[in-house]
Amino acid sequence: MNLPSALDVKRLCLSVAFVAVTACGGGGSSTPTTETPPPQPPTAQGIFLDSAVEGLRYVSGGQSGLTDANGTFTYEVGASVTFTIGDIEIGTAQGAAILTPLEFVPTALDESDPMVVNILRFLQTLDDDGDPDNGIQITELVRDLAAGLSITFNQSIDNFTGDGNVQVIVSDLTATSSAGARLLIDASIARAHFRETLDELNSGNGNQSIITLSGDDTGALGKELTLTEFGYRPDFGGAEEFLAATSDGVLAIILPPDD
Repeated sequence: MNLPSALDVKRLCLSVAFVAVTACGGGGSSTPTTETPPPQPPTAQGIFLDSAVEGLRYVSGGQSGLTDANGTFTYEVGASVTFTIGDIEIGTAQGAAILTPLEFVPTALDESDPMVVNILRFLQTLDDDGDPDNGIQITELVRDLAAGLSITFNQSIDNFTGDGNVQVIVSDLTATSSAGARLLIDASIARAHFRETLDELNSGNGNQSIITLSGDDTGALGKELTLTEFGYRPDFGGAEEFLAATSDGVLAIILPPDD
């Protein structure tokens, strides 16, 4: 057996030492870098109205959820909001303090626009108790049954009435409701109901008023709020009446003072 010479042993030791140093060379006390997360877009709350519509699925940027009993939704400021029932898209509009089916149709002049009327009829017909005057409730079961379905709202009122797909969907979805299966609500009734809502919301259009605020909200809103649209509406969120006021995307719900 050939034994290593003294020179070989020396070379081997130097090689091992080099490997050891190399292996440990990256093990210093470097501090891991932490990336600062990007700022989250500002959000605001709005209300979706025909009557207040509960149970609509909404998506706005990173915000999503279901409208509550008051029709409330959260949107990213500057982003659009899309409302759906199951996979049936009701409409998309720029986020705002108050949205109605009118905002889904940029070319609509008023509530008589056929596409607006078709959306109104569908929402009012799906109301669980069949009485949209006390609010419109879309149930979880209706949303589940509407998965995989679609409806074309952009057609004439007569064609929408005679659309076999619409008739089947309305029959199947309303069959699960408290009021039972029913036909699509008449166009004139749907328009009249929505017109009442618009009249209440627009009763103060064209006027301005400045109110003074106090309390915790002044940090976000300031001490004065200039109102450009406001109107009284009864039976909102359990209150006998309230004042809905909007100003630059801010929604103020002003309840009457306690007696």
